[in-house]
Amino acid sequence: MKKHWFNRFLVSYLPIFIFINSVLVFIFFLVLSDQVRSQAVKANQAAAEQALQSVDYSLRSVHEMVMKEFRINEDLQQFFIETAVPSPIVHAKVSSLLSGMTLSNDLIHNIYLYRDYDRRVLTNKMMVDADEFAEKEFVQEAFADKTVANWTNIREVLSEPAVTEPVKVVSLVRRYPILSGDSGVIVINVNASLLQKRVDEMTGGRMSFMELYDREGTRFFDKRLQFAGNAEAEGKGDPVLSTAVSDLTGWELRSGYKSIPFFSFASLVSNVWAWLAFGSILFGAAAIFYVSRRNYKPIELILERISASPALALDASPGEGRFDEFKRISTALDDLIEQSDHFKRRQYEDLAYRKQFFFEELLSGERPVSLDEWNKEMTRFGLRSGFGSLMTAVAEIDRYSAFSDTYSHRDQLLLKYGLSAVIKEIAESESAAVASEWMSNRHLAVIFLLPGGPSEQAARVPELCERAREWVKANLRMTVTFGIGDRVEEIGDVSLSYEEAMQALKFKPVLGSDKVISAADCMPAQHNGMDLILQTARALAQSFRLNEESWKEMYSRIFDILREGSFSRDDIVHVLNYMNFCLEKEMMDLPADVQLVWRETAQPQLLAGSARFELLEDIELELQRVLSDAAGRFLAMRQQRHNHKLIQEIKLYLEQNYANPDLSLDHISEHFELSPKYFSRLFKEEFGEKFIEFLAKLRVQEAKRLLVETDETVQTISVKVGYLHALSFIRMFKKITSITPGLFRSEHQNADKSEN
Repeated sequence: MKKHWFNRFLVSYLPIFIFINSVLVFIFFLVLSDQVRSQAVKANQAAAEQALQSVDYSLRSVHEMVMKEFRINEDLQQFFIETAVPSPIVHAKVSSLLSGMTLSNDLIHNIYLYRDYDRRVLTNKMMVDADEFAEKEFVQEAFADKTVANWTNIREVLSEPAVTEPVKVVSLVRRYPILSGDSGVIVINVNASLLQKRVDEMTGGRMSFMELYDREGTRFFDKRLQFAGNAEAEGKGDPVLSTAVSDLTGWELRSGYKSIPFFSFASLVSNVWAWLAFGSILFGAAAIFYVSRRNYKPIELILERISASPALALDASPGEGRFDEFKRISTALDDLIEQSDHFKRRQYEDLAYRKQFFFEELLSGERPVSLDEWNKEMTRFGLRSGFGSLMTAVAEIDRYSAFSDTYSHRDQLLLKYGLSAVIKEIAESESAAVASEWMSNRHLAVIFLLPGGPSEQAARVPELCERAREWVKANLRMTVTFGIGDRVEEIGDVSLSYEEAMQALKFKPVLGSDKVISAADCMPAQHNGMDLILQTARALAQSFRLNEESWKEMYSRIFDILREGSFSRDDIVHVLNYMNFCLEKEMMDLPADVQLVWRETAQPQLLAGSARFELLEDIELELQRVLSDAAGRFLAMRQQRHNHKLIQEIKLYLEQNYANPDLSLDHISEHFELSPKYFSRLFKEEFGEKFIEFLAKLRVQEAKRLLVETDETVQTISVKVGYLHALSFIRMFKKITSITPGLFRSEHQNADKSEN
């Protein structure tokens, strides 16, 4: 290691010795001796704090690793749920997972779970009754203790039932579930011997010692003795220079230098030099060299500590000229500060996660939350807890896909923060507090804590949301839609108000975006037009298959009915799915090349649009474009066939002569000079159905019109549409429509009367 600063110290002190009198030299070295001791103490204090932080970090890593598994693993959660017959499979999976977690971290001695409802303990090797468990007293005391979990003092446990030699461990007990702790406890035992080795690696071992004491003042371990409990060493330790207390465990780390006579010798040398400085220039020069060497010693020790620490060790860059010790120390200190900031950020993130988890449970209604628990958690989050009544609103970001594409992740976070901040500010200006949390990427749940008084307080919530909506639209380059639930009096009913707010947002496709929608304004209505929509959807699919222009009129009629009625998003999705089903069914009767185009182009776009739409007008335009493109491609494919013109002439002939009772396959074949078999195949390829089915539907369609618009008898209508016998007409009518002509006429007459 280069000693650049050591050489600078030496060269700097020589001129001072020559030109300053012996009195100033004496004072100088006396002060210098004190500075050396002070620097050594500070360096020792920094090393002690660093070692203690490493211990805390190791314990915290063990804790976070285990608790993460409990948050995400369903088997671990299922273990604590009370069942009539506990599942051996769940026990086996949990035991295997405990073994895996124990092996994943060498500090962990073992992990076991205590379940209270049947008083059973599960380890990574066995499942036993609590009364037969070796640590039954410790488990019972831990479950009875309702205080916040903390690491215990050092204690002895038996690693195996057949082993008599105890193992020294420290334990962390966490109650489960995290918030209530009524189901059982989780015990994590950390091997004290391995924890000792972790600290020994950081002490350096040549000049310093470190001793850890628990909260009761008992020595935990000692690098010089390897373990606490050696009676011969009691009282023989070196003086302690510095101490550090852990915020996590409450343990105290005492440290110092083994060779404490080093400092006494420093004072002695300084005094001797003061007496002999006037008599010998050579002795004075030697003393300067010695003091310079001692002055560099703390820097050398700090550099050794930095080099010994994997987290702080830095190698000089090949391109650098001279080795600068102070620059290296400065870099190490910067790293320590950065690590400290990282720990603070982790603590803030843990609090944010706890808040999100609490609000998700509260609003989903998965777990009942008492008033005391509400007050406790709100105090923890720094929010106001008192209220007279509660009301929930949900702010939904409009056109979220465009929002995500337009703004970067950082800008999205800023805009979302602005939305939550303005809601809070507007509410507080009206003496109403709010508690808000993002339930998804686009949904912000807001709980209004209204003061006590009449229900008029609740009427102000839509006004507050309207003010927030206008402010967001004017200042944040985005829009939001608010859904508002009803007012509730109890904290346990907040989930009902939240559900009503989410239900109100389902009417956004019909009512439009950038609005405030109250649950009271969106009561589910009886949709008398649903049957008409479904009938129109079936007719639309048939018309689309036949490439008739009338499908566009039917398509517009469906969306007109949706706009006029109080249809929620779920209703609209149901209608769109049914329309897609009818279209798919009709397409299956067309030639294979047409089916291929439908499945590869039109159908995926229809399904995707039906799933992601936000407003009714958006999905109407998108699906109409998809269907129009598909219809155009189908028409082009049909026109490319050499017999397309002939089939269209036959279709026109059928539409003009369907009332002819002699109209048949032979009649058409003879009229157009085609063989019946060839004509039947051409007709099926063009329209996707047989000639006789097409003719029957054509006649029934005309019969429907006559039944609704005229008072003619069924016998007369059957003749007009080409059936000589009414019985044959009735049978075909029922086959196609599933009802008789008389019942069809009655239903439409009743529908007209109800509308009038």
